[in-house]
Amino acid sequence: MKRMVLTRLVLPALLVIGALALPFLWLPEVAPPAPQNAPAAPGEAGKPRRPGPFQGAMTIGFALILISVAAGGVLLYRITREQTAGWRRRFAPKKKDTSKA
Repeated sequence: MKRMVLTRLVLPALLVIGALALPFLWLPEVAPPAPQNAPAAPGEAGKPRRPGPFQGAMTIGFALILISVAAGGVLLYRITREQTAGWRRRFAPKKKDTSKA
């Protein structure tokens, strides 16, 4: 029972959380090019930049895609499980009648 909870609930949740965190960790915001004749600012080289609006919009879009795919997966899982149970009831082996002897 414990293994089933791990594989059906915990691992998919960790996968979705990791996929949502991926754009924040992997996609850096691209800075516009500096003019050719302007000198570089002294503290800009090692300063980390905050995520820009493009990265925020892409992250929200990615999250919406993941949520819709997860919801579709849940719906398909429930439909398949219900149909499997119905087919097992419908085509269950006939019980042998023990009253005739």
